[in-house]
Amino acid sequence: MAARRGESGQVLILFTLFLPVLLGLAAVAIDFGRFEMDRRFLQNAADAAALAGANAIVEGATPTQAEASVRAVLAANLVGDPTGTTPPQPSAVPL
Repeated sequence: MAARRGESGQVLILFTLFLPVLLGLAAVAIDFGRFEMDRRFLQNAADAAALAGANAIVEGATPTQAEASVRAVLAANLVGDPTGTTPPQPSAVPL
């Protein structure tokens, strides 16, 4: 198929215009996925710690013992952080 006069190289121009858009959308998708993975990890750790504290209180533990249980479970769950760093624990746990 012969190119019409003046239409040679049209695909190259469209490719160069849409490539940054495509790469930008891919970067946003990757960043959003990473954000959701980190959020889910931290939420799971917080939920497990809250359940451990509630269980300790139901079993008759003092608030200090319940807080120790919460901190132990939180520390155990924050070890395998997907980013490779351990997030800091909160300074005080409200009971």
